[in-house]
Order: sequence, then structure tokens, then C-alpha cells
Amino acid sequence: VAVTEIYQNAIYPNSNQRLFGKQAVAFCAGLEHAYALANTFNRMFEKKMPEGVKAAAYMAGDLDASEQKRLLEEFNQGKILVLCGDK
Repeated sequence: VAVTEIYQNAIYPNSNQRLFGKQAVAFCAGLEHAYALANTFNRMFEKKMPEGVKAAAYMAGDLDASEQKRLLEEFNQGKILVLCGDK
């Protein structure tokens, strides 16, 4: 089962509330995995996202500090739902 399917169909324990639309952090096995997972989320959920909200972004050591800071700010502001990071 793909992580994207789990996220799309997950329900909080002891409730009927779906997880989709809530923020999450995905810890990935490496840079390629983080990049691929963020791209998969974006392809799958782009039509479900409100304007100005991105389904996912990847955060890895290959990004400069200003880009990392911008992504964290956008995540904290709710503009990114899933932040995919490498180990």
C-alpha cells in the first residue's frame, strides 16, 4: 500500500475524522525518496488543494538555508500539507 493511499484514506483513531487535509511530516529514506514522494503527493492531490496550498514539498540537505527556511515558514503557515524530508 502506498503512503499516499494511507494518507488519503486514514482515519484518526476512535473517530470518523479523515486525516486528509491535515499536516504531516514524512521521514524518507533519502533525497530521491523525499523528492519522489513529494511529487507523488502533488500529482495525486493537486486538484483537491485550495488555492495557495501545495500538497507536498521536499526538504533536504541539497537546498540552501534560505530555501529551507522558506519551506518551513510555508509549512508553519499551512501552505504545505506534507513536508517530505530526507534522513
